[in-house]
Amino acid sequence: MSGVILIYSCEKHRHTRVPKYKLPKSNYSGWPVFYVFATPFLEKEYVFSEDTLTLRCEDSYLHLAKKVFLAYKAVLETFPKAVGVLRCGDDLLFHEGALNRFLDFPKSDYMGFFWGANSHVPMKPKVTSTFITDYYKTHLEDFQNPLHGLPSYEEVMKITEIPKIQGASGVLSYCSRKSCTLLVENMKSIGWNVLTYDPTYGYIYVIEDITTACILSKHGIYAIEYPMWTENRTEFLMGKFIALHTNEYK
Repeated sequence: MSGVILIYSCEKHRHTRVPKYKLPKSNYSGWPVFYVFATPFLEKEYVFSEDTLTLRCEDSYLHLAKKVFLAYKAVLETFPKAVGVLRCGDDLLFHEGALNRFLDFPKSDYMGFFWGANSHVPMKPKVTSTFITDYYKTHLEDFQNPLHGLPSYEEVMKITEIPKIQGASGVLSYCSRKSCTLLVENMKSIGWNVLTYDPTYGYIYVIEDITTACILSKHGIYAIEYPMWTENRTEFLMGKFIALHTNEYK
């Protein structure tokens, strides 16, 4: 049984990262490939068109968890037999042999790369983090872009508390159909509002890979490590990892 490969991008990188790293095939081991974009002005909730999935969603880094899980929702509804989703960034160079090997490999509910730390620990109370504020201090132009749908700069600068948890890196990870369903249902319960604040855990929904780990840990699902990606070109060329993380065109 196959799943779906989703490669997430944005308008900013539609004509840079996507053409450069686009996979040469549209299907691997029965898994169709879709490139995910978002705009808050889309009339429909989502639209599949050839190899593209467009979502009605803000096209911002702050809303990435919403974007990722809305695409899961679209997959769940459109591909009722899909076993899961391989969630990919748009700056990855894939090793097709390693990719096919993973797609044919027996999978758990949540898989990825997490730097060797212990992922089997539930989320812990909030800690101070400047990850989001630091990002937006260097991306001030995003506040002027209507596609991003951001709150004010002052509101974003308040996002300094996040839960502590170890999950799979958002660069490249896998969620089963069960995990995708749990993630979607949780987001529905908060009205898809990524700025939802929890007094104990802080802003759970503003950093996508943390959001995924937090929600799944509530259901006893933790990341199983798999050699998803590397920044070492030699290891990549040897086929040890699915993809090389290029981190280009920031």
